Amino acid sequence: MNVTATGPTSDGYFTVFPCGNPVPNASNLNYKSGASIANLVISKLGARGDLCIKTSAATHLIVDVTGYFPAGSSYEALQPARLLDTRAGGATIDSLFSAAGLRPSGTITELAVTGRGGVPANAETVVLNITATGPTADGFVSVYPCGITQPNASNLNFANGSDVANTVIVKPGTAGKVCIYNSGQTHLIADVNGYLPN
Repeated sequence: MNVTATGPTSDGYFTVFPCGNPVPNASNLNYKSGASIANLVISKLGARGDLCIKTSAATHLIVDVTGYFPAGSSYEALQPARLLDTRAGGATIDSLFSAAGLRPSGTITELAVTGRGGVPANAETVVLNITATGPTADGFVSVYPCGITQPNASNLNFANGSDVANTVIVKPGTAGKVCIYNSGQTHLIADVNGYLPN
């Protein structure tokens, strides 16, 4: 589904998760006061076929369904789990890849994704929500399998001082890692939402 925050009264974020489960330490979208912004979200449904959306600040929400995976499909939705948070005090599902500080311009962060947050070693692809937060310059982020040449492509673009998130579907590369390149200095957050098995 495509979820939009519109008309927020202050800066904040929202998290989409299966109702009946605890609220995860993860986010799907970050928004600024007065700005409208959207992101694609792939989520498992709760036991009653419902989803919960927790907002950290008051905002209107718009939810548009764009498709689904039927029961028995190969896609495995997970309870969202934080795999990377470079901010001071940043916490992850297993305390790895946390609080590393601002990533300098031109940095490639090699993030282990398999064997963490419910992603098995044989996952063919993973669904991640990638956030650039607190950037000190304009820039972009590219996410790709470690072990290949960095592509001439971007997954999200950010402006100085604005937080931006986007859903990324990527194949784990060498040693079960994905590489995250940031062209401008920024903090990075990565939350896993699901995977496709091999």
